[in-house]
Amino acid sequence: MKKFEYKLARLSRVRTVQEEIARAQWQGAEMVVRRSLAREQELGNAIAQAIAELGLAQAAPQLNPQHILQARQAIGFMDKQLAAQGRQTRVARIDADRLRVPWQKVRTEVEGLKRLEKKARDSFRVEREREEAKQSDEVAMERARRNNFPLTEERR
Repeated sequence: MKKFEYKLARLSRVRTVQEEIARAQWQGAEMVVRRSLAREQELGNAIAQAIAELGLAQAAPQLNPQHILQARQAIGFMDKQLAAQGRQTRVARIDADRLRVPWQKVRTEVEGLKRLEKKARDSFRVEREREEAKQSDEVAMERARRNNFPLTEERR
């Protein structure tokens, strides 16, 4: 009896490799987004800490105008960095979303090919079982025929 042969196996392997490549590209872009978001969080925390320190400096009994001006400049600089980082995060998010689309498309194709292979395997199994049952029936019929009509000396 012949063994199972999936006619779309080669296409399935190609699509699987394409899916892995597309997923890796998308995941790389997602990693860039996560890093950018983490950098935004760090900048936000640094700004909050600088503002708190500025508030303490302004509430001190003895004011240091030079220190207060430097703190305000630093906060302004960090605000600009945060805005730039926000733009980078949005661009990275757009890029990641753009890369997710081809990955999802190829993933859908791979899943469809897997379903087709499962159907083909099931169909092959049913056909093989049918063939085996047919062979078993033929053997049983041959045995029954021999038992019902024993060979006598004259027939041998």
